[in-house]
Amino acid sequence: MALGLSSAVSWAEGHPVALGLGVFGLGLAALFLTGNLGGGGGGAASQAASDGASTSAYFAAESAQAQAGDQLQAVQIEAGASTAQALSSNATQLAVQQLWASSAATQDAADNAAAVQLAPYQAQATIAGDLTQLGLASPTVTTVTGGSKTSFLPGIFGPLFSSTKAPTSTTTASPALLAATQQLSGFLGSGMYAAH
Repeated sequence: MALGLSSAVSWAEGHPVALGLGVFGLGLAALFLTGNLGGGGGGAASQAASDGASTSAYFAAESAQAQAGDQLQAVQIEAGASTAQALSSNATQLAVQQLWASSAATQDAADNAAAVQLAPYQAQATIAGDLTQLGLASPTVTTVTGGSKTSFLPGIFGPLFSSTKAPTSTTTASPALLAATQQLSGFLGSGMYAAH
């Protein structure tokens, strides 16, 4: 019997299950021979080597990616820590500088307040002291009383046995200037010149 295309088609129409099993079997045989099912055609050994190489390459790539991720995370943690440390250091330095500035301003204010309160009294004391010095060092009246010479032995031995009384002088301030100084000092101390 000669098989032609029309007789094959008519047989396939009459036996669809047998035809399906035959096509399925031929497909499996083709896969087996190409090495995709782990056998036949010498492709199995090369497929296994290829699978092993691709598997090791895959795991090497995964390992490299994990290491790179770990390194990136370590760098990010280190950068975050150094940034936090720098911010903390800067905040501490700023707080110390503000404290010093505040205490310096408080000290300056206290010094200025004390100087303002003491200024009138210092001026009064300076004026009174200047007036007193002016009264004592101003034109003065000097009174000199003369000395005398007394000899115990007359003659040639007289100069050896004689005593001399030195002149004395008394210096006093001018009474008019002393009165003016006392009057001005009384004015300053009376409260008429009271600076508050």
